[in-house]
Amino acid sequence: MDRDQLPLIERIVELLEERRAYREAHPITRDPFTLKPGFRAVDAYPPGASQRAIGAFEKKYNWKLPDDLRAWLRITNGAAGYLGVDTAERGSRISEIWESYPDWKKSNWIPIARDDFGNYYVALADKSTTSPVAFFEGIGSEYPRYLVGSDVLHFVLLKLLEFKDVAPGSSTSPWPFGREYVLKLDPSIEHLNIGVPLAWD
Repeated sequence: MDRDQLPLIERIVELLEERRAYREAHPITRDPFTLKPGFRAVDAYPPGASQRAIGAFEKKYNWKLPDDLRAWLRITNGAAGYLGVDTAERGSRISEIWESYPDWKKSNWIPIARDDFGNYYVALADKSTTSPVAFFEGIGSEYPRYLVGSDVLHFVLLKLLEFKDVAPGSSTSPWPFGREYVLKLDPSIEHLNIGVPLAWD
């Protein structure tokens, strides 16, 4: 991993620790559907994948994961809203999403996260030496709609900050459509020339 990305990784780890601490201080003790007590939530921010688990994934698919994605998976594997390799929770594995979208796998596109509406964030590992991340709608998902990060780590940072940096009196996140906000945190995204529009285009 590029040494220049160490501060970025440290910031991501710091944000995850904040979320873990909040979860510990405010545990979910009731089933969200039945409201019955005694509920034990799945770890929303589990430890990172081992080198062995990542290596097994790469061997199975005969393909080396991009360095930026490997770095993220080493931090946490299958965090809430994100996908991982050999995760404990069903439905949170990259391989499971590839089964539903086989053309993504053929294109070396790696689903790494999803939202609450059935849409995905996909690392376009075929596009450059890093892995720009694009937003794909769950319906009509053959092509990326727009870019949301110049690489996996910048995408993760922006997504973790999604509602942390909401302006006072607003309920709308400045990411991914706020040009000035995004470029302040991820200036390289504007210089990518890979045939995928930016969110504000």
